[in-house]
Amino acid sequence: MPGQESNVMYQADFSTGSGSDTGAPAVLSSTLQSYTVAGTCTGADVCISDVPTNVGVIELSFSKDMDSSTINSSNITLKSGTTDISSTVSYDSMSRSVKVAPTTVLYTVTTYTLTVGVGVKAMNGTVLAASYIVSFTTNSTVDSTGPNVMMANGDDYKLAITFSEPMNAAKATDTVNWAASVLNPTNYVLYVNNSPPPFVLGTNAAKYFGNNNLATAIDAASGGPVMLKYDAAYNTVIIEGLKLLDSSLSIKGGFNLWVQNVKDVSGNTIIDSTKPVAGDVNDFGANGAGGPVMDAKSTFGNIGPGGGGMFGPPPTSALSGGAMTVTAFGGKNPAMMGFMPVNVFPMNMLAGQESMYMIDLPLTTAIPAGGQIILTFPNGFDVTNATDADPNKKWAHKDINGPGTGTVVIEQEMGAQRY
Repeated sequence: MPGQESNVMYQADFSTGSGSDTGAPAVLSSTLQSYTVAGTCTGADVCISDVPTNVGVIELSFSKDMDSSTINSSNITLKSGTTDISSTVSYDSMSRSVKVAPTTVLYTVTTYTLTVGVGVKAMNGTVLAASYIVSFTTNSTVDSTGPNVMMANGDDYKLAITFSEPMNAAKATDTVNWAASVLNPTNYVLYVNNSPPPFVLGTNAAKYFGNNNLATAIDAASGGPVMLKYDAAYNTVIIEGLKLLDSSLSIKGGFNLWVQNVKDVSGNTIIDSTKPVAGDVNDFGANGAGGPVMDAKSTFGNIGPGGGGMFGPPPTSALSGGAMTVTAFGGKNPAMMGFMPVNVFPMNMLAGQESMYMIDLPLTTAIPAGGQIILTFPNGFDVTNATDADPNKKWAHKDINGPGTGTVVIEQEMGAQRY
């Protein structure tokens, strides 16, 4: 990593024992248990009442690392009677937890059943001894409060906008709900700035590429094309394809964003939906947020509350020689790396943009003197001006040969890089 060439990450060697883990996984608890738990329960492992209709994400924690391929809406279901409730299901390996996010508001005073089936497996291949069932009943309170923007951050190419509650994320094919969807680019008003407020249009603030809203950011000339995704587990919209530090922008460095017209899953419109009135860039409200534009070379595209992954930079303590914990890998569980023999990770996932690459190459033997590791890029990649991220050979490749002799280096040839 540039600027960290003289630092060495902590390394620890260990040996596994001869025993094997054959125990079955178990569900330890769910976040629903923060509501009223019944003293007696029939037909379920846990019975709960007084759950709000806009409960949002329901989390279930497990006793073992789980096989993520078995964490899906077939093995984990949410139902009202025999009717399936549309939900997204995801697994967080760091916390050993499953996130179940209903995509619609729940009905008042209605009993729902959340079931974890025996098709769910742990990493050791064992399954649940029996299905785990949570029965819960919603309260009588109707959600009538509009959502607001809790926070937003971003870099050159992405913005992450987190809302206070589950949002309507209808697709364009849903003509009834599309107008109020957080995936509709028409609902986003974006300005760029180069200093703190107050803002003066044309002086320290401007419309992003002249767009009144992001629906017209459809090509490179208009600062796009943009693509919107919704992460239901974190009530967060990710806007990709932006060019917030583009050389053609005379004003840049910060951003202001307003979200208009969108609704939560209960049908409530976002608070202060009409701001900014008459294009007043100092008309702030609960529907807006802003801040500095970070450099994607530093964020590695890792923005928003659910932006963990291999691409996050290690913490300062690790780069200074401290212990490299599991979370130091930006949310990637290093225990899983051995199951993915060779990986090449671009730090910037957008096509046509400059990026660093991380190569995960577990080796079982030392590289012999004169040996090579060759990384071949597909046709269309321009590596003419590629540079070595570790020019002093002090950090990234220092221990690739383990206890063996010699140091693996990056060879320069004709101005390009050969790995």
